Amino acid sequence: GAAASKEAVKPVFDIIGQGVFDFGEEVGAANVVKLAGNFLLTAAIEVMAEASAMAEKNGVPRADLLNMLSSTIFNCPIYVNYGKGIINAQFEPAGFSVPLILKDMHLVQKTASDARAPMPILNLLIDRYLTMLAKGLDRYDAVGLALGAAEDAGLQW
Repeated sequence: GAAASKEAVKPVFDIIGQGVFDFGEEVGAANVVKLAGNFLLTAAIEVMAEASAMAEKNGVPRADLLNMLSSTIFNCPIYVNYGKGIINAQFEPAGFSVPLILKDMHLVQKTASDARAPMPILNLLIDRYLTMLAKGLDRYDAVGLALGAAEDAGLQW
């Protein structure tokens, strides 16, 4: 938004937020940032799910792998919290349900396509979420991605 408008509300945002990040005057920039964040969140869940499946196929329990990684090199809220969800197969209640995630991933796809910015991992995520919907798992959280990675590896939950 306009610089003057942002300056007027900055004191309130400083109190209620984690900081103010200015992405310019184009109002749509904030939407792009939100979509990018949601894409990164779901991509992180997918890679944790794939790594967990690979580890389990090699005799390393997913809990051991994800507990170690989320307390060392990936010690951040996304890996810690969603890692616990994968470890515990906590697919419900959904904090971010599959239909809502898929809606955002389609918005990411449109935004990327309009900008001519290829996002091949995004296509995998969309397919994973569509598979979950096809299986009637629309009430599941994003952690449900772990089911697809496990199933692809021939693992049972």
